[in-house]
Amino acid sequence: DEGAALDYFAHPAEAVAAAAASEEQQRQREGSLGLGGQRVAFDQEEEEEEDEASPKDPSQVVSNRRRDVVMGEKVEEDPDFVPPVHEKSEDDEAFLKEALSKSLLFKHLGPQESSIVVGAFAPAVFNSGDPVIKQGDDGDHFYVLASGTCNCFVKPKEWTPPSDPPADAPPFHPEFGPRVFRYDKQGMTFGELALMYNAPRAATIVCDSEERAKLWALDRKTFKQSMFTQSKQERGIQMASIESFPMFNSLSKFEKLSLLEAMKSKKFAPGERIIQQGDIGKELFMIEQGEAKCILKSEAGEEVECFRRLTAGDHFGELALLRSAPRAVSVDAVEETRAFSLEEHA
Repeated sequence: DEGAALDYFAHPAEAVAAAAASEEQQRQREGSLGLGGQRVAFDQEEEEEEDEASPKDPSQVVSNRRRDVVMGEKVEEDPDFVPPVHEKSEDDEAFLKEALSKSLLFKHLGPQESSIVVGAFAPAVFNSGDPVIKQGDDGDHFYVLASGTCNCFVKPKEWTPPSDPPADAPPFHPEFGPRVFRYDKQGMTFGELALMYNAPRAATIVCDSEERAKLWALDRKTFKQSMFTQSKQERGIQMASIESFPMFNSLSKFEKLSLLEAMKSKKFAPGERIIQQGDIGKELFMIEQGEAKCILKSEAGEEVECFRRLTAGDHFGELALLRSAPRAVSVDAVEETRAFSLEEHA
């Protein structure tokens, strides 16, 4: 149902709840079952918020939930929204793309959304001692460190600076508290929670460079509109793929929406093997972008291309998955390819 899927893009929780309520009576009468005789469960557990200043890996504060759910606020499409564009050199654009490719928040963006996001980053320069963000303030920007260094401080409640700290005492800021981390490498990022949640900053970041520090800043609205557009496009393709599978015809609307939650987006480089002939099938694939080819290995050990090329909208791997049988052929990416995968346990 296209209308239900589009509602789900903007209001996932409400859409699922409405679908579940409308079909509960049918479930009770018919004992509707999901794949493999098991009900398809929808996980609505709240994702635990990560500390922006986590010393374990503060440059990768992410969530494991779907992008359109993790934002924490309803995302309404703004048809009049025009993303800002800030002038950059080719080197600047390449730097930002490389930095964002390491973040789970951005790595699945399509080419169009990636260009929008990179174009929207604005330069921000800070002098030594200047706070970039302050603990407790409302956050609405995400930052990528381009040059210089910054210190991260977290001030506990009722903390007061020691009057006579020993020489080996951990560094601290008299106003912002103990230092918990140091940003000293190009491409490090912070402020992810400001993009996902409308919540106060969890830490204070202060420029610590002898000279000025340069950062790139992205605002929350541009991020959310880009995520909304990408998620809407992805879910349209995913739902069309699900509808094309006869094996899913008996599933209810709610169960199909639940399957969308289980789908993962994966990238494959040119020449990368997606599935291997002879392996037991554990997942099926639906191509979103790119091209792939089928490879058959003969008894003599020679690999030859067979069948036609697979492109956007094609799916493969379902037969081995259904039968728990070895893969009949291998599939290799011909060019950079993105595909949705659905694992056996889903």
